[in-house]
Amino acid sequence: DIRLEREAVGVPSLGKLKDLDVVVFPGGSGSGEYNSLGLGLREALRDFVLKEGNGIVGICAGAYLISDTEGYPCLNLIDAHAVDREHDERGSALVEVSFSEKGLAIFPEMKGCANGYIQYHDGPLFIPSKGALSPDYEELAAIESDVHLTGNAPAGMTPGKPFLLCQEVGKGRVFACAGHPEGTAGMRWIVPRM
Repeated sequence: DIRLEREAVGVPSLGKLKDLDVVVFPGGSGSGEYNSLGLGLREALRDFVLKEGNGIVGICAGAYLISDTEGYPCLNLIDAHAVDREHDERGSALVEVSFSEKGLAIFPEMKGCANGYIQYHDGPLFIPSKGALSPDYEELAAIESDVHLTGNAPAGMTPGKPFLLCQEVGKGRVFACAGHPEGTAGMRWIVPRM
């Protein structure tokens, strides 16, 4: 039973969390989302996932928010660290993504397609968290395209980086997506599946 609710500030209140199964953090500004939450709600969201077994989906800036990126205000819920943040305004493009076997198990609609194309707009480029010999996340899809259109972003940074990740954390699960399936015609179904 997933109910969608919209609060005035874009996040559920402490009282509303108990009525939800999943919270989705959209694009925009991950640090802005973090600061808007405040300490009490940040702690409640971590408990929401870790102790109560619920889920969080982070899309683009929301993926930054749930990451474990050193020096960035985040919730530290997925073993993924964003790199090349100094070129984080690398541009917007319809990127080619390839799905892993685990990704195809969760998104079987992608079977039979060589790859998918999903909107990307200055999303995070993830690597395993610092100090992690092997991350606990599962890579569901990887970026195949090279996006370096603006902001003096260097070529060759995006290909091979995770596009879609999931991880069991505590009793719950989180999904992080570097792009915008909700803003891509024909791919919007990915968000509720996450």
